[in-house]
Amino acid sequence: GLEPRKKTKAAPWTPPRSVPDARDKEELIGSSPELLKARRLVEKAAVVRQPVLLVGEPGTGKEHFARYLHRLGSPPDAPFVPVYCSALAQDDSTGETALFGKDSLAEQARGGTLFLNDVTTLPGRMQAQLALRLQSGKDPGFRLISATGTNLSEAVAEGRFRADLHFRLTVLPIQTPPLRKRRGDLPALIDHFLALHRTRHRKPVGDIAPGLYDMLLQYDFPGNLFELSNMIERGVIYAEPGGPVDISHVFTGAETPPDLSSRIRATGGLHHPNALADVQSGRSLRDIEIEALSAALEACDGNISAAARHLGMTRARLDYRVRKFGLLAR
Repeated sequence: GLEPRKKTKAAPWTPPRSVPDARDKEELIGSSPELLKARRLVEKAAVVRQPVLLVGEPGTGKEHFARYLHRLGSPPDAPFVPVYCSALAQDDSTGETALFGKDSLAEQARGGTLFLNDVTTLPGRMQAQLALRLQSGKDPGFRLISATGTNLSEAVAEGRFRADLHFRLTVLPIQTPPLRKRRGDLPALIDHFLALHRTRHRKPVGDIAPGLYDMLLQYDFPGNLFELSNMIERGVIYAEPGGPVDISHVFTGAETPPDLSSRIRATGGLHHPNALADVQSGRSLRDIEIEALSAALEACDGNISAAARHLGMTRARLDYRVRKFGLLAR
């Protein structure tokens, strides 16, 4: 007789080497009013050559804004030279010539953009050199974008920053909004970072689990965009190949997860006074939630923002549930 065919086990998934960092630092993801306001200011500043100062909390993507401005206002092949001012040593003679002089960073940025990140930590002698270059009235040969997470006026008052340089750098100030003020962008940002880190690590993971999605929509993100990116990257790395990215893969002790149950009760948005009776009579909580969402959407003529206010939840949370339950297709 014929011998039974032997079952062959599929080869286990082997993590490949990570691909080079694929972060697209020239894109601004989102459509919240706060982001759109900052983007409009960047677009206006891009058509002139005056110094731009980006002010925002750590992790709000100030370099992303700088690269976006550079792309809009510079030739395609123009250089973008980032300078991390805290890395320039105060008393290092080679550090003094690193910013200006032959083969300096300023020379590398000629025809393009010089980006001074964390500008309040620029050593005093280099502050003097920069102020002299800007006050000469001549074109310095590059677009100057500075960034700070602290108040420049306070740095001047404390003697850490030159007053004349302060006024020359703040011709066009732009605030980069923290993530907690642009929560409506969270669904798009979560999708963006999930796709980015899947590609970066060549990891075939599934989608964000619903419970984790709710936690991310409620989390305060003190580290802003960088923290969100790091959390999604951690989830991609820790998740099982082919499986979803879940709470245990992301909230591993470094962050305190939000208490969703208390927050949902506090909003009152999905509270149903007869929910327990409905469940006992055979209706599931899922059915009750869909009914509440559908009723709110119908009452607001399909306007998600208005329905979210009616339900007492954020637009991002409602937008996620609408997609989760396919309510727009109903």
